[in-house]
Amino acid sequence: MSLPILNPDPKLAKPQYLKYMYKEVLFKGRKMKVCSYTTHSQKGSYERGLAWGETTYGVLERSRTKNTRTLSADHGKTWHKIDTYRECEKAAVRYTPKGKLILGQRMDKELAFEGIQAINRKWEGPSYRWRP
Repeated sequence: MSLPILNPDPKLAKPQYLKYMYKEVLFKGRKMKVCSYTTHSQKGSYERGLAWGETTYGVLERSRTKNTRTLSADHGKTWHKIDTYRECEKAAVRYTPKGKLILGQRMDKELAFEGIQAINRKWEGPSYRWRP
């Protein structure tokens, strides 16, 4: 059975990554695995409300040994050799400042501004004013 061929054109990369996720493919004549990595972030404050973000990046894994991986988060432009298992995908995304292949993003918000201001007015009195 032959491996599917991943097109090197970055414009066609996202649908290919979704189609071949966690499978082995041929990319520029080499056998590699298509993977993903998800980062989580939190923004905001308790006064204004909180927002949680999630971004999923496409990652190519070129070679892997017991303790080492070679990864690219920008569709094969740059490759990073990572020595520790725990930091491998996270480091590949961090070392690639531009051209990261984003597969999806999600943002959940919890705006608690009015509820918190009502509590502040209750404790501080009716003359309470919020100052940004």
